[in-house]
Amino acid sequence: MAKGGTIKKLDNGKYQWIGCYTDNEGKKKRPKKTFNTKKEAEEYRKAQLNTKTNLINLKNKKSYTVEEYYNKWRLETWTTEEYYSFNTTGKWDSVFNAHILPYIKNEKIDCIDYTKFQKHLNEMDEQGRTHKYLSNIVQALKSMLKFATEEDLISINNVDKLKIKGRKKEYKIFNVLRENDFNTIYDYMKTKKYYYADFYLFIHETGIRSEEIVIKEEDIDFNNRIINIRRFIKNKKDVATGKISKEITLYGKSQSSYRQIPMNALAERAIKNQLEYKEKHNIKSEYIFTTKTGKTIDTAAMLRTWRETINKLNKENEYQIPKCGLHSLRKLFCKNARDKANLEWLMIQRLMGHSDISITQKVYYSMDIEDFTSLATVLDLASGRLQKEIEERQREEIGYSGITDEEWNEISNY
Repeated sequence: MAKGGTIKKLDNGKYQWIGCYTDNEGKKKRPKKTFNTKKEAEEYRKAQLNTKTNLINLKNKKSYTVEEYYNKWRLETWTTEEYYSFNTTGKWDSVFNAHILPYIKNEKIDCIDYTKFQKHLNEMDEQGRTHKYLSNIVQALKSMLKFATEEDLISINNVDKLKIKGRKKEYKIFNVLRENDFNTIYDYMKTKKYYYADFYLFIHETGIRSEEIVIKEEDIDFNNRIINIRRFIKNKKDVATGKISKEITLYGKSQSSYRQIPMNALAERAIKNQLEYKEKHNIKSEYIFTTKTGKTIDTAAMLRTWRETINKLNKENEYQIPKCGLHSLRKLFCKNARDKANLEWLMIQRLMGHSDISITQKVYYSMDIEDFTSLATVLDLASGRLQKEIEERQREEIGYSGITDEEWNEISNY
């Protein structure tokens, strides 16, 4: 049985359309309709492919339950390294176990009771869940059923019937990490002899991602002061056991991740400090940045140390450093490249390893308090307000406060 049904020529010269679908109760239906011409029958068959109420199943295809197909889907696709990122699969795994399988796991994928699932979404809406939270649940189910349609197990992905409400997210304005903030953190770490201090300095000076810090000596051209980024740390999840392991791969976020970046004096100092430490403590590893025992760098430990340091400094000082992650160092590099080095956006995009220049401009470049202060002064000058204040102050100093502009011009000319 083909998708949309089949067309059969009858003995009387007419044409009959024969459909095949499963209703909401799981019963097979084979509707028939007769037409005078084959063209009319073909047009009707084509219309059946576009209707959302017609769930057509193919013969000799197994009808899976939601739970059965979920396990099949994750085993066949999630184990493929380049298919989904670890964060996406981990998120969907928890979404299915918490919000999808407990409600519809025993239902057939070709006749899911969406009213029952809609009721679950409405209950979470009443609990105050955000629109984004509910969207993630619906998107996970939609992605699984997309594969079911590609395998011809169902013809229509009816997840679009679900209505997502949820409260809108309340956005907050966060202060970005400033250069003085980083200097304070770095100086504190060097004073306390933190092991990861030079690691943060290297990220700050190069703008690399923390998972790109797996660099070998062969990746560095000390003569031309060039660093080649060609390896990445990735989290890998064993679908059978659920255990997470780290591995170094050649698969970056995109093709743009493979790049060359300049090595300035501070980045070179961070590298040489680490090489000296490895030689002093007899650490055997082909990578420059490693743990104290020579193992692959633990990015989670780096982030934990970074945040703990910020918390300590905020408790000891009145000045509050914004709470941020390691990606704030990457954003700070982007800002310095634009404001201090006056680099063009295209060059900054290549240094950052972005596939799209709009990511560099919109996401990574942000203004801090000093930028707004200087911008306010520029706007004052543009409107002429600041100049008027200066002139008024000059009049007060020489005793001519309150005179008109014409009188002041005559005095100034005289």
